[in-house]
Amino acid sequence: MLLRKYKRANKGIEDTRVPFEELTGSLDVIKVRAWEKDEEKAKEERGEHLNIYQLKIDKAPTMAEIWLKSTESEYADTGRLGSISWLIDGINIEDSQDALRVAIRQLPKDVSAVQRAAVQVKRQKLAARISKFHEIADAMTEGIEVHAGTEHMDDIRFCTTDVVEEVREAADIEDVLEEIDEEVPAEAMGIWMP
Repeated sequence: MLLRKYKRANKGIEDTRVPFEELTGSLDVIKVRAWEKDEEKAKEERGEHLNIYQLKIDKAPTMAEIWLKSTESEYADTGRLGSISWLIDGINIEDSQDALRVAIRQLPKDVSAVQRAAVQVKRQKLAARISKFHEIADAMTEGIEVHAGTEHMDDIRFCTTDVVEEVREAADIEDVLEEIDEEVPAEAMGIWMP
């Protein structure tokens, strides 16, 4: 058993020797010497000196930390909240729409009046947030024609079926919306974001 482990370890060393040497050859010679010096010191003195083998990886920031940093820098630059805060609100609204869709799908088939009322309250609150979001968008984009004929950045030769499907879907949606006199539920409302 021990002999097998020893043979596997030696094979692992042999398999990684060439890539290790290539990597070492591509690095700064001064850094490699410093690392070798640290390694010798760790072998001799042990204890805390063995910490050189610990990985030193910076933890990636969370989405909330990125948003906070972005909004703080935006406020510092202009003295007011603007496009970053607006985009964050849009993303949060989309997340709320997703959550509402999930909550509606999880309702039982025999929905009670209380459950319907709770969903309706959530829809109304979400619709108010979307309305406010669009009002802010209109104010921010005043004078800019955001809905004026956008052009595809894709090479049409490679996405003709997608374009045809999008046109067909858009026509279908318009037909359906013309037939329906009801209000669009908040979880299905479109949000305009760049």
